[in-house]
Amino acid sequence: MERFKIFLSSLKFRYHITFLEVVLGYLVANGFEFGIKDFLTLTATFFVFCLLLYSGIYLFNDIFDLEKDKNHPRKKFRPLAAGKMEKNEAFIGSFALIGSALAISMFLGFKIAIFAFIFLIFNVFYTIIFKKIPYLEVFANAATHPLRVFFGMALVSSFVAGYPQILFFDFLAALSLSFLKRRNDLEQYIECKKADESFYSAGTIDLLIFLILSLNIYFIFMPNTDISRLIGILAFLAQIFVISGVYFSKSIKKFLYYKIWK
Repeated sequence: MERFKIFLSSLKFRYHITFLEVVLGYLVANGFEFGIKDFLTLTATFFVFCLLLYSGIYLFNDIFDLEKDKNHPRKKFRPLAAGKMEKNEAFIGSFALIGSALAISMFLGFKIAIFAFIFLIFNVFYTIIFKKIPYLEVFANAATHPLRVFFGMALVSSFVAGYPQILFFDFLAALSLSFLKRRNDLEQYIECKKADESFYSAGTIDLLIFLILSLNIYFIFMPNTDISRLIGILAFLAQIFVISGVYFSKSIKKFLYYKIWK
């Protein structure tokens, strides 16, 4: 039972809050109508997409990053890096989760199956290639977020158009928070006197975050639908809240760094 609890703790369920992006895309494309059929569709999608597919992907990433995580000031406490889970257990668990997700997705519908394969392939490339390239890996990571919104839209309609700005606003928000997370990693390395192990600099990250926020403001005032502009404003305010909290509030910073991004 204890080993099962350790296995569950390695699946990073806290990250599944990003499924709200799929829900957002679904609601926008569906004209914000929501019935029992929509609830069942999203529930089944959440089960396959988050609880199975992405849980397996997160575990696969931990296997691939095992040696690096052992030397990371925060990630070294993850079950696999801390030696609480055997590597072969992680392999079996990861492939079982991913395999189950792909198999079940085929029964749930063509769209879910296609997007499951797309997310899997993208994340494999991210883990093996993109993650090794500084800055590019941040952009690649952020790109999966508007793809989630698009996924939600595609669940409703085979032809998605009219809301490209929403995808862009979501990408900017994800990009700024991803850079903020890298800034946290840099601070952790500096505290442990391992600053040379990080490819990033605080000054560069601060400048990029400022530019991203400026782009967000600029595109809010571009021609938009009312819903696109509203989401752009909300995305901007959310970024301001989180970024200000990290820079000026120790409690928010501690919550994000040690509860969400650990």
